[in-house]
Amino acid sequence: MTRELNHTWKTIWVTIVWSIWTHRNNIVFKGSIQDSDDIFNVSQLKTWVWITNKFPKAHFSYFDWCLYLGLCIKSYAS
Repeated sequence: MTRELNHTWKTIWVTIVWSIWTHRNNIVFKGSIQDSDDIFNVSQLKTWVWITNKFPKAHFSYFDWCLYLGLCIKSYAS
């Protein structure tokens, strides 16, 4: 596994865990009512932002990231 690929999967994992934790804190401490779909959407957006800023070779749109995750990862992490 290349360094880029390894970092990508770690970033995806951290983003999902962070999104779940933030979602939980908003419910417990702020009493907010949030849709669980928000966790997925925030995770997708944050991961895309972090990856495209970390790797200069990552040239793809957020739209492509959402629809073609595997192809996007292969485009810069191979």
